[in-house]
Amino acid sequence: MDRDEVMRWVARYERSWREGDLAAVEELFSGDARYRTSPYEEPKIGHDAIKAFWLDDEGRTFTVDATPVAVDGHDAVVRLEVRYLDPVRQEYRDL
Repeated sequence: MDRDEVMRWVARYERSWREGDLAAVEELFSGDARYRTSPYEEPKIGHDAIKAFWLDDEGRTFTVDATPVAVDGHDAVVRLEVRYLDPVRQEYRDL
């Protein structure tokens, strides 16, 4: 895997999340994926929990800026800056 492949995955993830494409969850994440929405919240575990979060987020406007930090074989680290706009203004910096 190289940086371009990682960034294609990130672009698909963002597009699927933004569009509420629940079928993509099973293609993007393993069945036991741990999806953190905040460092202070328990992770969403598995496809059903991630889908439920995406449904709750439906209709919210946000921007995503992604930068690859490291890629080594099948492992990658990407920094994401997510900015929710309306109805609530929030910013997250994720790895």
